[in-house]
Amino acid sequence: FGPIALIPPGHVDTVTIGLIGGRNLHNDPYNYVNHLYGHETDSASIAQYYNGLDFSDLIIKADSVIQFYEGGFPHPPLGAPHNFRVAEWAGNFVRLAWSPRQNPALDEYRLFRGTQPGIYDPTPLTPADFRDTVFTDNDVVDNVRYYYVIASIDTADRQGPFSPEIDINTGQPHPPTGLTAVGGNHLVTLDWNDNSENDIAGYAIYRSNWPVPYQVIDSSATSDYIDSDVTNGIIYDYHVAAYDLHGNLSDPSNSHFALPMGFDEGILLINDNIPGTNNPDYDSMAAFYSRILSGYRVTITTDDPVWLVDLAPYSTVIWTHDLIRGRYQFYDFVESNTIFQNYLWAGGNLLLAGPKQLVPLNTTGPYAFDFGSFARNYLNIDSMEYPASLFEAQFIGGQAAAPGYADFGLDTARANRIVYPGAMDVGRLYDIGVFYPHDSNEVIYNYVAAVPESTVMDGRPIAIVHQAERYTTAVLEASLYYMNEPSARQVLQNILSLFGEQVGIEDDRPSMPERTTLSQNYPNPFNALTRIEFTLARECDVRLSIYNIIGQRVAVLWDGPQTAGRHSLIWDAGALPSGLYFARLETPDAAKSVKMVIVK
Repeated sequence: FGPIALIPPGHVDTVTIGLIGGRNLHNDPYNYVNHLYGHETDSASIAQYYNGLDFSDLIIKADSVIQFYEGGFPHPPLGAPHNFRVAEWAGNFVRLAWSPRQNPALDEYRLFRGTQPGIYDPTPLTPADFRDTVFTDNDVVDNVRYYYVIASIDTADRQGPFSPEIDINTGQPHPPTGLTAVGGNHLVTLDWNDNSENDIAGYAIYRSNWPVPYQVIDSSATSDYIDSDVTNGIIYDYHVAAYDLHGNLSDPSNSHFALPMGFDEGILLINDNIPGTNNPDYDSMAAFYSRILSGYRVTITTDDPVWLVDLAPYSTVIWTHDLIRGRYQFYDFVESNTIFQNYLWAGGNLLLAGPKQLVPLNTTGPYAFDFGSFARNYLNIDSMEYPASLFEAQFIGGQAAAPGYADFGLDTARANRIVYPGAMDVGRLYDIGVFYPHDSNEVIYNYVAAVPESTVMDGRPIAIVHQAERYTTAVLEASLYYMNEPSARQVLQNILSLFGEQVGIEDDRPSMPERTTLSQNYPNPFNALTRIEFTLARECDVRLSIYNIIGQRVAVLWDGPQTAGRHSLIWDAGALPSGLYFARLETPDAAKSVKMVIVK
């Protein structure tokens, strides 16, 4: 092949291809079968095979292709140069640019202009023998739209095909620059640089959130804007365009995305344990967490987040997983979605409390985190190590490794209830690993072993706090529930103070809704899954149904008694086609409906 650049869509290029084939590509086409087949690992056979290679026939055939390419045979005309574009313009000039063609047959470029699409003056704008890659058209009138194409001319004076047409209105404003978008609580603040043209009338604001394409949502007379019609926990993309007094609209600015978040409801504690032989029932665990978080504004749940909107109200998330026999673990969750990456990027804080949160459950010995993994990127941990056997499981507490922290021990009564496989001493926890942190200054606790000399775990890190520019994360390998209660509270208070959480914040959320409501589902439009929320002013029978556009009921999400308060359900519409649907909530006191759109 000759030198070929990447060909953009819609462009044309020409190549010369020589295809060399046939059984006698080597002088001995049976060399492989006779000498190497079945003996691929035998050094003597390999040497005999390579000694028998003879490519002289291939070289002769390749030479004939080169002679054809360089021998003066007629080739197709050259394609147009790539990346043809308007580089700069004003009311009295248009500057055009393109990428050079790398071809020895190129003689010149010819640039053509017209004032109607597809119709151009036959006389080129460029002079003879023009081979530069920039041309300035100074013969233009302000506020007129011009259409340009360019072609390559070869040494035989043959003109190749035109490039894709580009057009420009000489009065068109330039795209705004420097757009930034910053998310807040139910709002996004946009800022950009003022345009230099003196006839700018304002700016059009465009917004997109997948799968909805960019749409104009408003205009602004100044170079800033606050979008308050947003939902916390949904990522929005923006760009802006300038328009002038003549109605000319610029091309769009750079795009910028923002993630509005509430962060106004305190702490969300996700209890990812299951009741069983070791862990007590949910009510007992919730009571324990409520006691050690007394004075904080906290919500305790056993539900894993489905979308980012589930985390949007909370400035801190605590994910607890007290024993490896819990129903789930954080490792599985972050491997399958990016909710927590976006949550932290937006400024949230995260505490992981409990063993084996970051590694597969069957891990023993050392475990290294890949570059790009959640543990490496967001927790600043290089690797972990776990006891190789139950005999090395000697964990009985944590030794403070940073100022302001106090040693902690286990609640012996709770630890003694744990059923260990095999004969084990009581009063200790197994499967407590140690970290290899990227920064040793971030360590806050080290492992304390019952018999230090019997394990390599003793004295090594079990808890770290990583403070990044946007967020703070902490990992506590030890279980909160199996610490003695005063220590668990003190450990939490020290970490939460770094998160900015304060004790004694009043919870001003209403304990009971005043009326029955049905909220708009989110996301909307959606592909398969969406969340539908409703509140009930009193306990009553409820039916939540889904209807298509012709009034047929396609699903019933709930039909029966329900308690007063806020409720949410997930609807999986994966089996239904794209289109408009209605969610309808029916109670003895009210009937509510919302529109929903499936886009596939």
